[in-house]
Amino acid sequence: MSVKGKTNSANSSLIVKSNYLVNARYSYTPLEMKIVYLMVRQIKPGDDVFTTYHLNIREFQRDCNLSGNSLHEYMVKVLKRLMSKVIEVRDENNNVELFPLITYSKHRSQEGTIALTFVPQMQPHLLDLKERFTSFYDANVLALNSQYSMRIYEMLKQYETIGKRKITVDNMRHMLMLENKYESYNLFKRKVIEKARKDLDKHCDIGFTYQEFKTGRKITSIEFYIHKRRVKEDTPKIDEQTGTLELELLDMGITQAQVNKYLYDEKKDEKLLRELIDETKRRYELGKVKNPAAYLVHLIETDASVKPKFVQEEEQKKATKTKAEKPVSRALDEKRQAQLIDKLLSAFKTVRKQYIKEQIAEFTEKDWEDFGNMITDSKYASLVSKVRKNGEVNRKLAETSVLMTIFLSNRTLPEQDHFVDWVHQEHGYQLEAKGDDFVFKQA
Repeated sequence: MSVKGKTNSANSSLIVKSNYLVNARYSYTPLEMKIVYLMVRQIKPGDDVFTTYHLNIREFQRDCNLSGNSLHEYMVKVLKRLMSKVIEVRDENNNVELFPLITYSKHRSQEGTIALTFVPQMQPHLLDLKERFTSFYDANVLALNSQYSMRIYEMLKQYETIGKRKITVDNMRHMLMLENKYESYNLFKRKVIEKARKDLDKHCDIGFTYQEFKTGRKITSIEFYIHKRRVKEDTPKIDEQTGTLELELLDMGITQAQVNKYLYDEKKDEKLLRELIDETKRRYELGKVKNPAAYLVHLIETDASVKPKFVQEEEQKKATKTKAEKPVSRALDEKRQAQLIDKLLSAFKTVRKQYIKEQIAEFTEKDWEDFGNMITDSKYASLVSKVRKNGEVNRKLAETSVLMTIFLSNRTLPEQDHFVDWVHQEHGYQLEAKGDDFVFKQA
């Protein structure tokens, strides 16, 4: 991979990597892959040897949409794991090279940076490539949160000019190191192929459809049909007010790619965005929001609206006055509303269950490692036996455990907020939480 210049879009660089590397066998987490991408975009055109590359922790946190105050220590663990992994590169003569990508890292805690060095064996795959290479803009892959979507994007980008690529299922599993995971084809299709199709269609400059081919009754190969998607025009000129809002969004932990999407692609109302930022900060200070970045993104994506405080106060006064004037009809109305809310809550149980299931399905090995570390706390001693089998975490049992509910509390949308948003999106009602109960907002 090497950087050949800038895109027309803000903060996006062209990455070039050898086709041998595109088709190599390895398995990195999305975070590990983004570390490599962010190192690579620092390579200058014409470089014939590697130098030491640096990651700024704060910028890395923004680019990868990470939260938490102990990111520096977390990155030490991530880099140790990445440096221990070996990549397998095979050429057309079936010669095989095995090596890690990174040979050295130095974490400067006071400066908030990490110095990293590629192994020399990577030079033929990253520097001064003249033939058998694939190029793409880093914004496409940094917007993705699935290692398989990133890999499939690269694999298809290699064949973009041809327009299609046929590959056997076994070969694809081999490249992605999925021989012993998602063993049924239907699960592989849903978790890998369909996931990538949706991700690329949403975030990347190419998309794909595909056709499955069988040998007997078994699907043995897939032909991908690659199509170009709309390329973003030059980023609009940023005035001072918009630039300030961009910084405010970044300070909330939102990635640059998301900022570009909301401000320049979708042109979200700037006044509304500021109101959503203020609302997120308010709920965070009250302890009702654990992950401000994720909550703010949810509000923006669902086109939520936040009414100014004085409007809320006036509506509350009006509601109180109406209740005093019509106690009988109001009481009857409240009874019907309560019955409707109970029905909605009952239906929502299935929605919430599926939402949690999907969150767990996307767990990386690091997530399971964090879960295992959490349950070592002595305060969970009485619950641990329900999720352990032969001394190891039984993931199937853990998925429906109280401990998993605790673990997910900082990672998922709070259940009350999820219910309110779901009711609004699916049924058009405006609810608000009153303690542990819900009431309809008054017109």
